[in-house]
Amino acid sequence: AEGSGLTEGDIIYSWDGEEISDTRSLQRSVARTTVGKPVKLKIIRDGKEMTIPLTTGEMASEEKAEGDDKERSERRREFGERERVEGMELAPLNNDVRSRFRISEDVEGVVVLRVSRNSIAARAGIRSGTVILRVNQNRVKDPSDVLEEIEAARNEGRASVLLLVNIRGNTVHIPLRIRQDVEEDEKEDNRD
Repeated sequence: AEGSGLTEGDIIYSWDGEEISDTRSLQRSVARTTVGKPVKLKIIRDGKEMTIPLTTGEMASEEKAEGDDKERSERRREFGERERVEGMELAPLNNDVRSRFRISEDVEGVVVLRVSRNSIAARAGIRSGTVILRVNQNRVKDPSDVLEEIEAARNEGRASVLLLVNIRGNTVHIPLRIRQDVEEDEKEDNRD
């Protein structure tokens, strides 16, 4: 914002013709804009509408890292430490997650926040909001517990693990095939 003609207190409501409704929509619009492109900002300053022309620049790497760290810490505060495994993004259960997915207080385990399309987990019927209670009959409390159980099975040469899960209040066993090539899983996660 430095050198852009913006001042503290300006309200940006349009970025190069795109309506801006909140900070996140502004961030997305800015991120989609090519560096060096001239854009027109429509703002409200001291109650008056104004148009400010500016040319986009590159964010200083320190600012970029600071923004990434801030976003990561906000996500951690909301969802806790997370892990990705077999196409699933896992998080510990906390009040925010329980509320978001309507998970009962008596359910203990690790919640699946997201499932990559066409992943082994998706094909096995695992969806967002599923709570993993046990892996191979061992109770899990943190995403790292799930990861460790799957890694142990993989190291033993097993083709699958047995998950005990809670899906919308129903407890069921789901066999989950595991990949021997972990890099494949990471590539799949990055496609979504």
